Amino acid sequence: MENEWWEELLRCAEGMFILEEKSKKIVWANSFFTETLKTPCVGEPCWKVFLRRDTPCPFCPNLSEQEGVYVWDYYEPQSRRWMKVKHLVFRKRGILYRAGNINLIDDMMRLNYETVHEISMLQSVLTKNENRMVSLTKEAIYDTLTGLFNRNCFHMDLEQNYAKASGIGILYFDLNNLKLVNDKFCHTAGDELLRRMASVLRVVCTQTENAKCYRIGGDEFVLILTHSTEEALAHCAELFMGYMEDYNRGRKHLCSVALGRAFSEGPCDMELLVSQADHAMYQCKQKMKDLMKEEAP
Repeated sequence: MENEWWEELLRCAEGMFILEEKSKKIVWANSFFTETLKTPCVGEPCWKVFLRRDTPCPFCPNLSEQEGVYVWDYYEPQSRRWMKVKHLVFRKRGILYRAGNINLIDDMMRLNYETVHEISMLQSVLTKNENRMVSLTKEAIYDTLTGLFNRNCFHMDLEQNYAKASGIGILYFDLNNLKLVNDKFCHTAGDELLRRMASVLRVVCTQTENAKCYRIGGDEFVLILTHSTEEALAHCAELFMGYMEDYNRGRKHLCSVALGRAFSEGPCDMELLVSQADHAMYQCKQKMKDLMKEEAP
Protein backbone atom coordinates (compact mmCIF):
# COMPACT_ATOMS: atom_id res chain seq x y z
CA MET A 1 0.00 0.00 0.00
CA GLU A 2 1.24 3.51 -0.84
CA ASN A 3 2.72 5.45 2.09
CA GLU A 4 0.23 8.31 1.69
CA TRP A 5 -2.60 5.78 1.92
CA TRP A 6 -1.25 4.60 5.27
CA GLU A 7 -1.01 8.19 6.47
CA GLU A 8 -4.66 8.91 5.63
CA LEU A 9 -5.77 5.61 7.15
CA LEU A 10 -3.93 6.32 10.42
CA ARG A 11 -5.60 9.73 10.64
CA CYS A 12 -8.97 7.94 10.89
CA ALA A 13 -7.83 5.73 13.78
CA GLU A 14 -8.12 6.60 17.45
CA GLY A 15 -5.02 6.84 19.59
CA MET A 16 -2.11 4.84 18.14
CA PHE A 17 1.45 5.17 19.39
CA ILE A 18 4.83 3.47 19.74
CA LEU A 19 7.08 3.99 22.75
CA GLU A 20 10.47 2.77 23.89
CA GLU A 21 9.67 0.17 26.55
CA LYS A 22 12.42 0.95 29.06
CA SER A 23 12.02 4.74 29.24
CA LYS A 24 8.31 4.74 28.26
CA LYS A 25 9.05 7.71 25.97
CA ILE A 26 6.88 8.06 22.88
CA VAL A 27 8.77 7.71 19.59
CA TRP A 28 5.72 7.98 17.29
CA ALA A 29 2.04 8.87 17.62
CA ASN A 30 -0.71 9.42 15.08
CA SER A 31 -2.53 12.73 14.66
CA PHE A 32 -5.32 11.68 17.08
CA PHE A 33 -3.16 12.66 20.07
CA THR A 34 -1.82 15.95 18.73
CA GLU A 35 -5.30 17.04 17.62
CA THR A 36 -6.99 15.89 20.84
CA LEU A 37 -4.37 16.83 23.44
CA LYS A 38 -3.10 19.95 21.63
CA THR A 39 0.45 19.19 22.73
CA PRO A 40 3.52 17.46 21.22
CA CYS A 41 3.84 13.78 22.14
CA VAL A 42 7.11 12.51 20.71
CA GLY A 43 9.95 12.42 23.21
CA GLU A 44 7.67 12.65 26.24
CA PRO A 45 6.81 9.75 28.62
CA CYS A 46 3.40 8.20 27.99
CA TRP A 47 2.16 8.67 31.55
CA LYS A 48 2.79 12.41 31.32
CA VAL A 49 1.15 12.87 27.90
CA PHE A 50 -1.88 10.59 28.23
CA LEU A 51 -2.83 10.89 31.93
CA ARG A 52 -1.10 14.14 33.00
CA ARG A 53 0.75 12.26 35.74
CA ASP A 54 4.01 13.35 37.37
CA THR A 55 5.10 9.76 37.99
CA PRO A 56 4.74 6.45 36.08
CA CYS A 57 1.38 4.67 36.35
CA PRO A 58 1.51 1.98 39.08
CA PHE A 59 -1.04 -0.14 37.21
CA CYS A 60 0.84 -0.32 33.88
CA PRO A 61 1.24 -4.02 32.95
CA ASN A 62 4.73 -5.50 32.55
CA LEU A 63 4.78 -6.89 29.02
CA SER A 64 8.44 -7.90 28.69
CA GLU A 65 7.46 -11.57 28.51
CA GLN A 66 3.99 -11.12 27.01
CA GLU A 67 3.31 -12.80 23.68
CA GLY A 68 0.63 -11.39 21.42
CA VAL A 69 -1.70 -8.46 22.01
CA TYR A 70 -2.52 -7.58 25.65
CA VAL A 71 -5.97 -5.98 26.08
CA TRP A 72 -7.21 -4.26 29.23
CA ASP A 73 -9.75 -1.64 30.34
CA TYR A 74 -8.91 1.43 32.39
CA TYR A 75 -11.25 3.97 34.02
CA GLU A 76 -9.82 7.49 34.11
CA PRO A 77 -11.44 9.20 37.15
CA GLN A 78 -10.89 12.83 36.11
CA SER A 79 -12.62 12.57 32.73
CA ARG A 80 -14.92 9.75 33.92
CA ARG A 81 -14.29 7.85 30.73
CA TRP A 82 -13.45 4.24 30.04
CA MET A 83 -10.51 3.44 27.80
CA LYS A 84 -9.90 0.12 26.09
CA VAL A 85 -6.14 -0.27 25.76
CA LYS A 86 -4.32 -2.70 23.46
CA HIS A 87 -0.55 -3.16 23.82
CA LEU A 88 2.02 -5.27 21.97
CA VAL A 89 5.77 -5.44 22.65
CA PHE A 90 8.26 -6.05 19.87
CA ARG A 91 12.02 -5.84 19.42
CA LYS A 92 13.69 -3.91 16.61
CA ARG A 93 17.45 -3.48 16.23
CA GLY A 94 17.92 -4.82 19.74
CA ILE A 95 15.57 -2.27 21.36
CA LEU A 96 12.28 -3.26 22.97
CA TYR A 97 9.28 -1.17 21.92
CA ARG A 98 5.60 -1.12 22.85
CA ALA A 99 2.93 -0.46 20.23
CA GLY A 100 -0.34 0.77 21.63
CA ASN A 101 -3.90 1.62 20.66
CA ILE A 102 -6.29 3.53 22.93
CA ASN A 103 -10.04 3.68 22.28
CA LEU A 104 -12.53 5.64 24.37
CA ILE A 105 -15.59 3.64 25.34
CA ASP A 106 -18.80 4.63 27.10
CA ASP A 107 -18.81 5.05 30.86
CA MET A 108 -20.68 1.96 32.08
CA MET A 109 -21.26 3.60 35.45
CA ARG A 110 -23.57 6.20 33.87
CA LEU A 111 -25.62 3.91 31.67
CA ASN A 112 -29.28 3.51 32.57
CA TYR A 113 -32.21 1.94 30.75
CA GLU A 114 -33.10 5.12 28.82
CA THR A 115 -29.52 5.60 27.60
CA VAL A 116 -29.23 2.01 26.48
CA HIS A 117 -32.57 2.34 24.68
CA GLU A 118 -31.49 5.51 22.87
CA ILE A 119 -28.23 3.92 21.75
CA SER A 120 -30.00 0.80 20.56
CA MET A 121 -32.41 2.87 18.43
CA LEU A 122 -29.43 4.14 16.43
CA GLN A 123 -28.23 0.66 15.59
CA SER A 124 -30.31 -0.34 12.60
CA VAL A 125 -28.96 -3.89 12.53
CA LEU A 126 -30.70 -4.73 15.81
CA THR A 127 -34.41 -5.21 16.29
CA LYS A 128 -36.35 -3.65 19.17
CA ASN A 129 -36.70 -7.01 20.84
CA GLU A 130 -32.96 -7.63 20.66
CA ASN A 131 -32.26 -4.20 22.12
CA ARG A 132 -34.61 -4.81 25.01
CA MET A 133 -32.96 -8.16 25.67
CA VAL A 134 -29.53 -6.50 25.83
CA SER A 135 -30.84 -3.89 28.27
CA LEU A 136 -32.52 -6.44 30.52
CA THR A 137 -29.41 -8.63 30.51
CA LYS A 138 -27.24 -5.71 31.65
CA GLU A 139 -29.68 -4.78 34.38
CA ALA A 140 -29.76 -8.40 35.54
CA ILE A 141 -26.01 -8.81 36.06
CA TYR A 142 -24.43 -5.33 36.30
CA ASP A 143 -24.51 -2.75 39.07
CA THR A 144 -25.60 0.52 37.45
CA LEU A 145 -23.52 2.80 39.70
CA THR A 146 -20.14 1.06 39.52
CA GLY A 147 -20.35 -1.09 36.39
CA LEU A 148 -19.23 -4.13 38.39
CA PHE A 149 -21.16 -7.39 38.45
CA ASN A 150 -24.08 -7.16 40.89
CA ARG A 151 -25.49 -9.31 43.69
CA ASN A 152 -27.69 -11.33 41.31
CA CYS A 153 -24.69 -12.30 39.21
CA PHE A 154 -22.73 -13.07 42.39
CA HIS A 155 -25.26 -15.64 43.60
CA MET A 156 -25.64 -17.17 40.13
CA ASP A 157 -21.88 -17.63 39.91
CA LEU A 158 -21.74 -19.16 43.40
CA GLU A 159 -24.23 -21.82 42.33
CA GLN A 160 -23.17 -22.42 38.74
CA ASN A 161 -19.49 -21.54 38.28
CA TYR A 162 -17.69 -21.86 41.61
CA ALA A 163 -19.27 -24.90 43.26
CA LYS A 164 -16.86 -27.40 41.66
CA ALA A 165 -13.87 -25.11 41.15
CA SER A 166 -10.55 -25.62 42.92
CA GLY A 167 -8.14 -23.08 44.38
CA ILE A 168 -10.93 -20.69 45.38
CA GLY A 169 -9.93 -17.43 47.06
CA ILE A 170 -12.29 -14.73 48.33
CA LEU A 171 -11.52 -11.13 49.25
CA TYR A 172 -14.40 -9.44 51.08
CA PHE A 173 -14.33 -5.61 51.21
CA ASP A 174 -16.34 -3.11 53.23
CA LEU A 175 -16.10 0.61 52.48
CA ASN A 176 -15.80 2.34 55.85
CA ASN A 177 -17.92 5.33 56.89
CA LEU A 178 -19.97 5.49 53.68
CA LYS A 179 -23.11 6.55 55.59
CA LEU A 180 -21.13 9.28 57.38
CA VAL A 181 -19.88 10.66 54.05
CA ASN A 182 -23.40 10.54 52.57
CA ASP A 183 -24.90 12.35 55.57
CA LYS A 184 -22.14 14.95 55.88
CA PHE A 185 -21.23 15.68 52.26
CA CYS A 186 -24.27 14.38 50.28
CA HIS A 187 -24.73 11.18 48.29
CA THR A 188 -22.68 12.49 45.37
CA ALA A 189 -19.53 12.26 47.49
CA GLY A 190 -20.49 8.77 48.63
CA ASP A 191 -21.13 7.66 45.05
CA GLU A 192 -17.69 8.94 44.07
CA LEU A 193 -16.10 6.77 46.79
CA LEU A 194 -17.99 3.74 45.48
CA ARG A 195 -16.83 4.44 41.93
CA ARG A 196 -13.25 4.90 43.10
CA MET A 197 -13.42 1.59 44.94
CA ALA A 198 -14.76 -0.11 41.81
CA SER A 199 -12.04 1.42 39.65
CA VAL A 200 -9.31 0.00 41.88
CA LEU A 201 -10.96 -3.44 41.93
CA ARG A 202 -11.22 -3.41 38.15
CA VAL A 203 -7.51 -2.58 37.78
CA VAL A 204 -6.62 -5.41 40.19
CA CYS A 205 -8.77 -7.84 38.18
CA THR A 206 -7.04 -6.92 34.92
CA GLN A 207 -3.69 -7.80 36.49
CA THR A 208 -4.82 -11.00 38.22
CA GLU A 209 -5.61 -14.26 36.45
CA ASN A 210 -9.08 -15.77 36.89
CA ALA A 211 -10.41 -12.87 38.98
CA LYS A 212 -13.94 -11.46 39.04
CA CYS A 213 -15.33 -8.68 41.23
CA TYR A 214 -18.85 -7.83 42.40
CA ARG A 215 -20.71 -5.14 44.31
CA ILE A 216 -23.01 -7.20 46.53
CA GLY A 217 -24.38 -4.51 48.85
CA GLY A 218 -24.41 -0.79 49.54
CA ASP A 219 -20.80 -0.67 50.74
CA GLU A 220 -19.72 -4.30 50.29
CA PHE A 221 -17.65 -5.76 47.47
CA VAL A 222 -16.28 -9.25 46.77
CA LEU A 223 -13.40 -10.39 44.56
CA ILE A 224 -13.18 -14.11 43.76
CA LEU A 225 -10.13 -15.96 42.39
CA THR A 226 -10.29 -19.44 40.88
CA HIS A 227 -7.52 -21.96 40.13
CA SER A 228 -5.34 -19.92 42.44
CA THR A 229 -3.21 -20.24 45.58
CA GLU A 230 -3.26 -18.73 49.05
CA GLU A 231 -0.10 -16.80 48.18
CA ALA A 232 -1.74 -15.36 45.06
CA LEU A 233 -4.75 -14.31 47.12
CA ALA A 234 -2.51 -12.51 49.63
CA HIS A 235 -0.67 -10.80 46.76
CA CYS A 236 -4.00 -9.70 45.28
CA ALA A 237 -4.97 -8.13 48.62
CA GLU A 238 -1.62 -6.30 48.81
CA LEU A 239 -2.07 -5.11 45.23
CA PHE A 240 -5.48 -3.68 46.08
CA MET A 241 -4.28 -1.83 49.18
CA GLY A 242 -1.32 -0.37 47.26
CA TYR A 243 -3.50 0.92 44.43
CA MET A 244 -6.08 2.27 46.88
CA GLU A 245 -3.37 4.25 48.64
CA ASP A 246 -2.31 5.68 45.27
CA TYR A 247 -5.90 6.56 44.31
CA ASN A 248 -6.46 8.28 47.69
CA ARG A 249 -3.45 10.56 47.29
CA GLY A 250 -4.58 14.16 47.04
CA ARG A 251 -8.28 13.34 47.45
CA LYS A 252 -10.62 15.28 49.73
CA HIS A 253 -12.56 12.20 50.86
CA LEU A 254 -10.37 9.19 51.65
CA CYS A 255 -11.53 5.72 50.68
CA SER A 256 -10.95 3.56 53.79
CA VAL A 257 -11.56 -0.17 53.39
CA ALA A 258 -11.81 -3.15 55.75
CA LEU A 259 -10.69 -6.39 54.10
CA GLY A 260 -11.12 -10.06 54.95
CA ARG A 261 -10.10 -13.14 53.02
CA ALA A 262 -10.72 -16.89 52.91
CA PHE A 263 -9.27 -19.69 50.76
CA SER A 264 -10.04 -23.31 49.87
CA GLU A 265 -7.75 -25.60 47.88
CA GLY A 266 -10.54 -27.85 46.63
CA PRO A 267 -14.29 -27.68 45.93
CA CYS A 268 -16.16 -26.41 48.97
CA ASP A 269 -19.38 -24.94 50.32
CA MET A 270 -19.16 -21.50 48.72
CA GLU A 271 -21.69 -19.91 51.08
CA LEU A 272 -19.55 -21.03 54.01
CA LEU A 273 -16.35 -19.71 52.39
CA VAL A 274 -18.00 -16.34 51.75
CA SER A 275 -19.17 -16.29 55.38
CA GLN A 276 -15.59 -16.93 56.55
CA ALA A 277 -14.28 -14.05 54.45
CA ASP A 278 -17.11 -11.83 55.74
CA HIS A 279 -16.22 -12.71 59.34
CA ALA A 280 -12.55 -11.93 58.71
CA MET A 281 -13.56 -8.58 57.25
CA TYR A 282 -15.56 -7.67 60.36
CA GLN A 283 -12.59 -8.60 62.55
CA CYS A 284 -10.45 -6.25 60.45
CA LYS A 285 -13.09 -3.53 60.75
CA GLN A 286 -13.17 -3.89 64.54
CA LYS A 287 -9.37 -3.67 64.76
CA MET A 288 -9.47 -0.46 62.70
CA LYS A 289 -12.07 1.02 65.08
CA ASP A 290 -10.05 0.00 68.15
CA LEU A 291 -6.92 1.57 66.67
CA MET A 292 -8.77 4.83 66.02
CA LYS A 293 -9.94 4.90 69.66
CA GLU A 294 -6.38 4.38 70.90
CA GLU A 295 -5.06 7.18 68.69
CA ALA A 296 -7.87 9.59 69.63
CA PRO A 297 -6.78 12.35 72.06
